[in-house]
Amino acid sequence: MEEKKYNFITTTLIPATENKSLVGWLLYVCFAYHYKAIFCGLGGKILGFEWICFTSIHGISTNHWFEQLIYAPLLWYALYRIIVIVFGPNDNEVLSNSVKRLKIIALFFLAMYIYGIGIHFTAYEWIDDYPIPELFLITNFDNTEYSALHADGIHVTRETFGVAFQIPNRVIEHSKPDYRHQVRKYLEAGKVLLYNNGDPFMFNAAFSSIRDLFRIAEQRRILKPTTDPKAHRDIVGWPIELVYKVQKYFVKEGHQMVGGKPHNLSVTPRAEYESDTGDAP
Repeated sequence: MEEKKYNFITTTLIPATENKSLVGWLLYVCFAYHYKAIFCGLGGKILGFEWICFTSIHGISTNHWFEQLIYAPLLWYALYRIIVIVFGPNDNEVLSNSVKRLKIIALFFLAMYIYGIGIHFTAYEWIDDYPIPELFLITNFDNTEYSALHADGIHVTRETFGVAFQIPNRVIEHSKPDYRHQVRKYLEAGKVLLYNNGDPFMFNAAFSSIRDLFRIAEQRRILKPTTDPKAHRDIVGWPIELVYKVQKYFVKEGHQMVGGKPHNLSVTPRAEYESDTGDAP
């Protein structure tokens, strides 16, 4: 009985047959990234066949239907094949643990890249001895309706300065000390930073009502300041809870966008963590 010989991956060379396949998949990916310019731009805008990309079906354009049902699955499979060819195994290789980990990481980022990801995380930055909070957004969604993805992949942005001063473009210069101190002064003036959550339109409506309550109390001169972290966690949670209950009891089945268990966590500049939902470390 002939014994099979296995080798751990020791070379970056790819077999000829696999290399030919790799070139084909790479060419497909290059075409996929430009399909919108070809079909929607050339065919739709220039040649007048606008129905190709701009016909609305149940409120969603044919371009978005194509992206979700055909483009994204095929692009995922093409990139998946590229990862398999690059990382192996090829020719009875036995992959080392480090290569396996890299392959898993590559597949994980592939899934995020194709099907959409939205992550917010906050941190304090010490700028000239001042602790200034920042909210980072990592996403490849193109809009707050989550109906399309960025054509150039995942974006990482700073959000505080743009939200505070209603500036739509998030640029790298917002990390400079001058911009960060403007955020600090904005917060020291007693103002808040408002971020949409789940359903932006309903969230904004709910938060506006709560903000009006504080304005009325301020006009009556009965509003008292508070540094209690729990009070601030409650303010954050109220609009989410309100939207959740409205959608749970009064929105048709299949159209609820906000649900599940809300979580909260407050962090002070001295790294003091508190949570009402068991999320403090």
